[in-house]
Amino acid sequence: MNRRYQQLLAQFAEARRAGTADVDLLTAYLLPALESLAEDGEQELLQTLLIEFEGLLGSLQLSEAPELESAVSRLARLYDEQGRYDEAEPLYVRSLELRKAALGDRHLSTANSLDNLAKLYWLTGRYEEAEPLYLEALVIRQTALGDRHLDTANSLNNLALLYCLIGRYEAAEPLYLEALVIRRTALGDRHLDTANSLGSLAGLYLSMGRYEKAEPLYLEELTIYKTELGDRHPSTNNSLNNLVELYLSAGRHEEAELLYLEALAVCKLELGDRHLETANRLLSLAVFYYNTQRYQLALDYIHQALNIYVPTLGTDHIEVQAANSWLKSIRQAIDQSPD
Repeated sequence: MNRRYQQLLAQFAEARRAGTADVDLLTAYLLPALESLAEDGEQELLQTLLIEFEGLLGSLQLSEAPELESAVSRLARLYDEQGRYDEAEPLYVRSLELRKAALGDRHLSTANSLDNLAKLYWLTGRYEEAEPLYLEALVIRQTALGDRHLDTANSLNNLALLYCLIGRYEAAEPLYLEALVIRRTALGDRHLDTANSLGSLAGLYLSMGRYEKAEPLYLEELTIYKTELGDRHPSTNNSLNNLVELYLSAGRHEEAELLYLEALAVCKLELGDRHLETANRLLSLAVFYYNTQRYQLALDYIHQALNIYVPTLGTDHIEVQAANSWLKSIRQAIDQSPD
């Protein structure tokens, strides 16, 4: 069992017997114990402690105390991280009310509370409710920090992403462009946040079918990630896959194939022929050849992938089962193909 949790709970019980104020019990012992359990995934204990926490929360008399806002916000995040959005929502709403009452409608901490609630609405598909909150947070940051601040760029990005999710691409484009300009100016052309903006804008253009505008952005993004993080970093891999998706969407299969082969060659060189990441690259190539109806090549690469997966992971592993599913589809396609 989590030792830190046990220590905090013992201290909590002792302080409670000594008559320590509820708000101090919450902030000094119970909240840290809750967060410790959440970090370790101790769900059953967490549920029990949350019930006690909620009882203490309801007994507080100082409804506008800053400590209460902090406690409410932290509990909301715990529910949020567990995917318990129905329970997190009223707490995020209460946290926002408390911050507005204590700090005013235009404070930067109020903008953070607006973002928390907006993100919850976004995660639960309530986009129309998220939009005004993101807009309000953006206005606060533009007013308090200026149009060129990095936090303003983050706010622009939040709103643009929301618009992308609901298909309002024309509304998202100027927001992504503005965020990119801010990050280039403040951080430089080679910064990872600049790369993030490049990828977001490129993804927007890909969704709009504007491939000629997306390609140079994806290429620049990929160059940054390769330079700053290396060829094997997940962000580099994701960027490469985005560029492949662009080429496939545009019917440029030869260029997509070259990227797949390049990624495989780099992986073999750096990690070896028997590494699981090499198997993943081989599987990607097999799927690519299957989708482009080059079934014999697909069969060759899926066999190579399985020759790594099976000895390393065993026959029952989910990745092995997925690869075997592709093998079955490839064989069926070969059987159904004309000689």
